Amino acid sequence: MWTADFKGHFKTRDGRYCYPLTVVDGFSRYLLACQALISTEHELAKPVFERLFREYGLPTIIRSDNGVPFATQAIGRISRLSAWWIKLGITPETIEPSHPEQNGRHERMRRTLKAEATLPPATTCAAQQRVFHRFRIDYNEERPHEALGNNTPSTLYRPSTRPLPARVPTPEYPVHFEVRRVSHNGGIRWKHSSSVGPNNGWLFISQVLNEEPVGLEEIHDGIWSVYFGPVLLGRFDERELKLYGAHKARPATLSPMSPV
Repeated sequence: MWTADFKGHFKTRDGRYCYPLTVVDGFSRYLLACQALISTEHELAKPVFERLFREYGLPTIIRSDNGVPFATQAIGRISRLSAWWIKLGITPETIEPSHPEQNGRHERMRRTLKAEATLPPATTCAAQQRVFHRFRIDYNEERPHEALGNNTPSTLYRPSTRPLPARVPTPEYPVHFEVRRVSHNGGIRWKHSSSVGPNNGWLFISQVLNEEPVGLEEIHDGIWSVYFGPVLLGRFDERELKLYGAHKARPATLSPMSPV
């Protein structure tokens, strides 16, 4: 499991904001990335993760808070970034809002980073990146960590054995699933022999998943679970065609449900 965070933005001495994207291996506490970015936009964060996946392989889980670009208010809190992770076989896991202690190891690292690498800030974002690079080497390779038995993270870290594929896979579903492709309007057309519901068979899913295939599994009479890959997004009753979302985007269990 990796943890990722964008907290702690600050101004460099030229008056511009710097947003440090930090990614940590959960077991060894190895600081995989500390990247100075000028915003939290998807277009800037995705290349950082792509580089990490190429260098270190694919994790099984990435845990983050509920902020951009990791999560949105869409069904299942899916974002464009986490949808890409899911297609790569990575489960996005979000902590509860206002509970940073659920990402405690990452929070501890971030406090050290703030104290040692941002006070005072560098002159520019590029100069700040050089400071982060030196901090990352020290944090991973030189300083012993009491929580690791006074070992350094680099002595315990091992890359993943799952490489980044050359092409991003398309989600596949069991043969008993109904499969629909989300339209550019963010919904699917759902018609059933017994009813098409009050919306003439239209069920809104999420514009985050435009042009992506979703899988639907009937779990009770007329009650369907909606998946993106292995991740349960929510459930709907085909008699009313209103989607109810899982609290977290994670592989399906007996998840509590709440109205979207």
